[in-house]
Amino acid sequence: MLDFPVGEGKRERHDVTGHLFLEKPSNLFIHGEVLGQDVFTLGAGAERFWLWIKPNVNTVWTGQRGGPGEARLIISPSALAEALGVFRIDLEPAARAEFVAYPEHYVLSVWRAVGGKRVPVRRIWFDAVSLRPRRVDLFDDSGRRTLMAELLKYECVGAAEVCTIYRARFYGDEEVDLVLRLKDVSLEKRPNPRVFEYRPPTGAKEKNLDAPE
Repeated sequence: MLDFPVGEGKRERHDVTGHLFLEKPSNLFIHGEVLGQDVFTLGAGAERFWLWIKPNVNTVWTGQRGGPGEARLIISPSALAEALGVFRIDLEPAARAEFVAYPEHYVLSVWRAVGGKRVPVRRIWFDAVSLRPRRVDLFDDSGRRTLMAELLKYECVGAAEVCTIYRARFYGDEEVDLVLRLKDVSLEKRPNPRVFEYRPPTGAKEKNLDAPE
C-alpha cells in the first residue's frame, strides 16, 4: 500500500502488488502495479536513485547517489533500505550510543554531537524476548525524524527469521505512508543487476533533485 500527496491538499492511496529486490550494501528496487498498470517504481543503484509515480503526475524524481538530492526525495531509498534491515551499526568517531532496557523492549539510540548539542541519528526498538527489531526511527542532521518504520511480522525463510510485514511513514514537507507485505521471499536468488540501473520511463517528466532549487 502506498499513500502519497498529489498536490492541492489531496492524497492518493493505492493497494498494489509488485516486486522488492534488495542487495547489500545499498541497492534497492520496488515496483508496484494495479491490474497490470504501473503505479510507482522506487530504485537505487551504485550511481543513481529514482522515484517514478505514474498516476496523475507521471513524473520521475532522480539524482546521484550521495548527492544533495537524495535527502530531498519524498521516499528515501537509503532510509527505506535501513528500515528493511540493510545497515550496519558502525559508530562514527563523533557518534555516541546508549542502550536502555525496558520490561517489554530494549532501545538502542545512536547520537552525534552537532554544535555542542546531542542530536539523534538512529533509534531501534528490540523485543525483549525474541530480540527482533520492532521499530526503526531515522533522523536528519538537525535531529528531525525522517522515517518511522514498524516491523510487524516475522517468518522463517530457510534458517533465517525475516520480517515480512513493514509499515513505514516518511516525514518531510509532505508525509508518505508505505506498507509492505512480503510473499515468496528468497534469500538465495540474486537479482538481475539491471534492475538497479536507472532507465527513464517512457513519457515521464524527469526532475533532477540535484539541481539548485
